[in-house]
Amino acid sequence: MLVDVDRLYRNLRRFFERARRQGKKLWPMVKTHKSTYIARIQRELGADGFSVGTLDEAEVLVEKGLTKTIMCGNVYVADRESLMRVIRLMEAGARVILRIDNRDAAEFVDRELRRYGVRAEYVVKVDTGRHRFGVRVS
Repeated sequence: MLVDVDRLYRNLRRFFERARRQGKKLWPMVKTHKSTYIARIQRELGADGFSVGTLDEAEVLVEKGLTKTIMCGNVYVADRESLMRVIRLMEAGARVILRIDNRDAAEFVDRELRRYGVRAEYVVKVDTGRHRFGVRVS
């Protein structure tokens, strides 16, 4: 793939400036570009954090020193091995916010984090009516 880096930077800068003027915070999704080079530019321009689709993506960001807030979206953390990976990310200095989309996962994460004496931030995904994912609200 060939990228015009000057144009990329110019477009990102324009996008971030526009978001700032509108009072918006940006959480770029790393899976879109899978590039720590681009993530560094986004951080430089004011990204409030990064969204990741996998723990692998989060680990690469942290390994490269991009430990600003990481929102683990659509990451299935309802098994002990994955949760230990999340704990290691936090121990490495990352602020990890988990997205939880069901009660079983919430109870598991709460129980396991308490077991290890770790506190984590989270948001609850809500089903907005499309029934793809999230907690249904009645």
